[in-house]
Amino acid sequence: MKKFKDFDELIKLLESLNFSYDVQWKEKTIFKQVGYFKDEQYKIECYNFIDNNWFFKFYKFDNEIEDFVTSINPKEKTLSFTESSNILGTIRRTILDFIKSEEPNSVSFIAIDNSKGRKGLYDLFSNEIINKYNKYKNISYLQDNYKLYIIFKDKKDIIKIRKAIYDEYKILF
Repeated sequence: MKKFKDFDELIKLLESLNFSYDVQWKEKTIFKQVGYFKDEQYKIECYNFIDNNWFFKFYKFDNEIEDFVTSINPKEKTLSFTESSNILGTIRRTILDFIKSEEPNSVSFIAIDNSKGRKGLYDLFSNEIINKYNKYKNISYLQDNYKLYIIFKDKKDIIKIRKAIYDEYKILF
């Protein structure tokens, strides 16, 4: 995780997390939504996989294989700290807007890498949501480099969500 040299650097992080790119939604149905941002280099997909419980996936376009991937290609140029924060800010804003407009029973997403910093920021986002929308609670599960985040209204949905995640990823949370 990045260590801050001074207070100004921390302020810069907080400002960049409040920044968000405009997401261009190409598909919006009651079962699936797909949007792109930053000149279609990034993609957000969300699926209503059961009973208004939505699962978000985040992708980056990999120039080497010319397709979207969920993990970062180590051969690609590393993004600047501010750029990475802006992308995370876009993910944060998208989830907040989705919860406000759609009022889902739950929202789930997975951090798929060994980045403690990204997982720490997702922890903060999850807590921000439950503080902003009192009807939601959150829980997370860690399995190897995968961390599942579930923001939910009713505990009964957690088992359905974990089963759907297992069916998709073959990871038992």
